[in-house]
Amino acid sequence: MSTSIKLTAARSIAALINWTAQPVSVAFDLMGAALVSLVTVLTLTDHTGEVLS
Repeated sequence: MSTSIKLTAARSIAALINWTAQPVSVAFDLMGAALVSLVTVLTLTDHTGEVLS
């Protein structure tokens, strides 16, 4: 990961903590993103063994 991406992520996390005044808010956002990803994966259909067209 490049340095600029690391700095951007750190600034985003710091801004979120400053905006909400709760350090735990970052964890809640991460759990929300994981939930959205889980729902997306569970709604996908399996195409194993099918011929690609």
